[in-house]
Amino acid sequence: MGLFTKLFLPKRHAVEDSGTLLLALGRKRGLSDENREPMLAWAVFKEFCLEYHFQCDDDAVLWEIGPYGRLPDGRRTFQWHLVRQFIEGSGEDEDISQVHLDLTFSEDVGEERNAAVWSYDIEGDFNAFFAAVEARSDFSMPRGITLRTASVGLEKV
Repeated sequence: MGLFTKLFLPKRHAVEDSGTLLLALGRKRGLSDENREPMLAWAVFKEFCLEYHFQCDDDAVLWEIGPYGRLPDGRRTFQWHLVRQFIEGSGEDEDISQVHLDLTFSEDVGEERNAAVWSYDIEGDFNAFFAAVEARSDFSMPRGITLRTASVGLEKV
């Protein structure tokens, strides 16, 4: 690798470090148990996707919303499931990893809403993906309802 390449290519992180990096970025930006602002969590996820590069063959982002969470008593909660997916090698299931930031809101959302947008739907352009999601009418839905939890995980599909 030449000097030019070293100077101008973004640093590429190992996929297995993605969860730790997302957590660290969240802490650095002020996301905590005391500050569970949904739009701050979105901004952290967006920065993570636009600024961090990983060693993989394919990289995609998913924004999915719906009544996917459950309280201990069984009642459903509304959730934003923010996913960054990495494909390494052949693309078989064992080669797919996902780091996710799950935002679980209070159970009193009222009406059930479901939506999913993949960066694949926008030709893989992450900037266009975030612009498209932010332009949706259901993107602003979490404002005014309580964010109960925000959790980060990394798993193989």
